[in-house]
Amino acid sequence: MKKLEVIDQILQKRNIELPYSFQRYVINDLIELANLSEKEEEDLLINTLIDLFIELSNGSTCLLLEKNCLFLIKYFDNVYHNIIGDKKPLIIREVEGKFFFYTYKDYLTELNLESILKERLAKKENLDNDLDNIDENIKKVLSFNTTFITGGAGTGKTSLAIRICDFFSNISKNKVEIKLSAPTGKGANVLKEKINEIEHLKGKNINIEIFTIHKLLGYSYTYDKFKYNINYKLKADLVIVDEASMIDLDLFYNLLSGISVDSKLVIVGDKNQLPPVEKGNVFGDIIENEVLANRVIKLTKQHRMEENILIVVSEIFGNEEKILEENKINNIKLNDLKELNNLKENMVYFIETKETKEIFEIIELIVEFYKEKINISKILSITNYGILGIESINNFIYENFCNIIKDIPIIIIENDYENELFN
Repeated sequence: MKKLEVIDQILQKRNIELPYSFQRYVINDLIELANLSEKEEEDLLINTLIDLFIELSNGSTCLLLEKNCLFLIKYFDNVYHNIIGDKKPLIIREVEGKFFFYTYKDYLTELNLESILKERLAKKENLDNDLDNIDENIKKVLSFNTTFITGGAGTGKTSLAIRICDFFSNISKNKVEIKLSAPTGKGANVLKEKINEIEHLKGKNINIEIFTIHKLLGYSYTYDKFKYNINYKLKADLVIVDEASMIDLDLFYNLLSGISVDSKLVIVGDKNQLPPVEKGNVFGDIIENEVLANRVIKLTKQHRMEENILIVVSEIFGNEEKILEENKINNIKLNDLKELNNLKENMVYFIETKETKEIFEIIELIVEFYKEKINISKILSITNYGILGIESINNFIYENFCNIIKDIPIIIIENDYENELFN
């Protein structure tokens, strides 16, 4: 039987599909190269490669190998090396007794990122200022050349970043160069708006510039390269990067390698917010790393969200099923929702239904209930298209409630710096 047929049989038996059809041929070529004599080992290799490609498509950079797959090490270390050379297509890395399966590119990027991070962490700070009477969080930022700030929405991450800028402007005798950045234009613009709210910063001996990360590092779309890189560093007194949970493995490496080790770097984010579009959960891994614990500032006090919603949100991250069992969320029926007087604005309600008609009834009731606040209210959906996608819901609301809608929001899909519109 041909190897492709074997691969298809295994996929069919597992009732899964590969993220990309060409990966069947990649697996086929790797199996041919391995030339395994035992069918059991061949099937294990096929299954492991399938698992790797699925993990990569889900945002991981590697696959943790099960013990029964460790026989693969000799093939990737010996057989492929003899045929291909040093640049193997796939590679296995051992970390603290565990074995991880990588593509060669992700393996190299991860090693290089670790090296750059170690270089930054090795640099000692010479403190000329008395740190006894200042905020503990700002003291930590001054004590290290690289720090990380994490916390949920509304815990004051951006506010702390602005206070750090203010403090730097107070302690420096020379003009302070500060760069603020975020992965998205929208995120960078939020930083700009926050800075503009601080009136007393405008008269100080301080120069604050705000960029997306790509713009900060001088990315060229023509050459697909960054101006600031491992050989030519960006220099500033302070660099603050927000929305770090969205930074993927490659961009995180380019960020750290492009900023001078002499520049103080503060990386801000929330691991439970939007993950990177591409591979890698670098920020989440960093803040959970015990070696870096003394450089991480964890903010927990909530300044924005209602307490009852905050309790539900925090517990959902821990155990969603337990919450529903313990009725931490108000589990109600559609008929209950029709009794609008019994609803409270800041409560969380869960209505289980599989009927499309009922869902649109729910939307209609909610819009009616919030009609006085329709222009500041939002309905979230996990898809853009389809009967329950964003487009369908928006059309339904506009057709039925156009008389009370004052403004129609638009989505900016591309940054426009001239008109200050950001995605």
